[in-house]
Amino acid sequence: METEDLNQNFYLYSRPRVKGPPVWYVKFRDPKTRVILHGRTSKKTNKVRARDWAESEYARISKEGTKKPLTLRAFAADFWSDECAYVRRKINDDGHYSNKTKRDNRSYLKRYILEDEVADLLLSRIDKDEVLGFRDRLIEDEFDGKACRSVQKIMSALRIIVNFAREKSLIDTNPFFRVKLGAYEEEERIALSEEELDTLLKRENFKDALFWEATTAAAATGMRAGEVRGLQVGDLRPKAVPVPLIFVERQLVNQTLTEAPPKWGKKRTCPYPSVLRDLFEPRCKDRSPGEYVFTLNYTYWRDALTEAAKKAGVKATLHTLRHTLNTILIQRGIPEGVIRSALGWSDPKIQARYTHIDTFGATYRSPLIDSVVEAIQGKAPARAKKAK
Repeated sequence: METEDLNQNFYLYSRPRVKGPPVWYVKFRDPKTRVILHGRTSKKTNKVRARDWAESEYARISKEGTKKPLTLRAFAADFWSDECAYVRRKINDDGHYSNKTKRDNRSYLKRYILEDEVADLLLSRIDKDEVLGFRDRLIEDEFDGKACRSVQKIMSALRIIVNFAREKSLIDTNPFFRVKLGAYEEEERIALSEEELDTLLKRENFKDALFWEATTAAAATGMRAGEVRGLQVGDLRPKAVPVPLIFVERQLVNQTLTEAPPKWGKKRTCPYPSVLRDLFEPRCKDRSPGEYVFTLNYTYWRDALTEAAKKAGVKATLHTLRHTLNTILIQRGIPEGVIRSALGWSDPKIQARYTHIDTFGATYRSPLIDSVVEAIQGKAPARAKKAK
């Protein structure tokens, strides 16, 4: 790094890459305190261009750092909106910024961060203790005392806001220094056996026929919850040739009616089984192609399934149904490539996470193992004769 000088506003240093020339990074001095801030990449491989970028960036930081003190609420009000300076900078630097990331972080901001007392603190007063206090309140009040993946994501969103405030010299120190975002244990994914699935899908386990039909659709097609909610009448093709099909074209995200492409943008088709055609025919009769098959609130649907699972004596979530369908189809000998096509995967490694061999019942495993052993034994004499 360049020799430090209190009168110097920034320092350049390079980092090597596995391939290509090294990239130049910059450490700025805080315009007010003259404290050296964290390094940032200039994304330049030429030192002269990196210096030009650093000079213009420091001028911007100095100008924006002269604004009046702000509360976290006032500073973060437009974060992850189209007008957000952070989002605009990410798009300028990286060429894109995921709409899903914006949408999710905006939701975390509105539902959790701005609803907490930390939102009314001046940015200059937010320290490590305030960050830890927010994390503890979040775990205790919103997630029943359990650190989970959602806590980690919410804390990550707050850290992005705080770091951006530091870049603008609105915060002097890093309140996230040595703060864990929220350690959690990954929930074990499971699949139901065919007998457990049949028990779960009994009509009497659901108070509302709407939730029963939607759950049956998810179980029979492997569609994600958002994809079932986004299913439109025109997506059902009972007269498709050579087999009836369902076109998975969209999903509804979060708790809203906001449409988005299916996960990873993978539109696909999946079989339209007769059990669903019998359910959907009266529901979709005389309705326009653009209407949703189901008008579902995700939270109410999730709670209805939880209650049905208790009555059935099984443990299941909406995503369990996707694990279950993949496992049952593999058990029945359907080619894995065909299953991936219907469920919207391209990587066999992802499918492997949804395959639960332990779910295969003994009634299935025993004949299979017997047949393998018999085949080996049948070939053994032949190999012995060949060895002689």
